[in-house]
Amino acid sequence: MGAGTVLVVITTNPGDTKAISAWLSPQLPDGEVVQAAGYFAAVSAIERRAHAVVVDIGFPEGRDHWRLAEMRSRQADAAFVVVADATLLPRLAGAAKADLAVTRVADLPPLRELLLTDEPVVTDRAGSPRATS
Repeated sequence: MGAGTVLVVITTNPGDTKAISAWLSPQLPDGEVVQAAGYFAAVSAIERRAHAVVVDIGFPEGRDHWRLAEMRSRQADAAFVVVADATLLPRLAGAAKADLAVTRVADLPPLRELLLTDEPVVTDRAGSPRATS
């Protein structure tokens, strides 16, 4: 792991935030996963250089999603992942310039894949064999 935030996961509910944090913590060498509620708490965690930040942004209204672009600009080298309902996914993934966007926590790939993303991927994995197994 390099210095600074290497992974930012954006969710829209506290349940997903807790599940993702619990899944990530044992996988990081120092277990450093910061849970944040809201944009400003996430920016603060990114600036503190937490290795992974899992943020619950709630239900974005109006132009709230523009703040995701601000988070991206503060740590451009981090992998950004969005986990949200299919109706919110395109807007949030676009604003964050997400490297990966999924509709369910269960669709997240292993951590090493999240950290080595070369290009943006948006999927609901509905047709994947993993989704049915």
